[in-house]
Amino acid sequence: MSVQGVIVSRDGMPPAGTVPLETLMSDDGSRFPSVTLDVRQDVAVICYSSGTTGLAKGVMLTHYNIVAMMAIYG
Repeated sequence: MSVQGVIVSRDGMPPAGTVPLETLMSDDGSRFPSVTLDVRQDVAVICYSSGTTGLAKGVMLTHYNIVAMMAIYG
């Protein structure tokens, strides 16, 4: 199972075939497959630059980048 998309419902009733957020948050992780992760290569987040010299650009940060930054600032 993987997240294909997020659906927001105004009336609080989840559409058929969806899993409520509360169910996902209370799960112990057993319903999701394990994923092999390369912390030095796999992108964890895309931050967008301010675009001061043009349009904003997506800056790809790996898991390793984030841990290294926390070690420096920590």
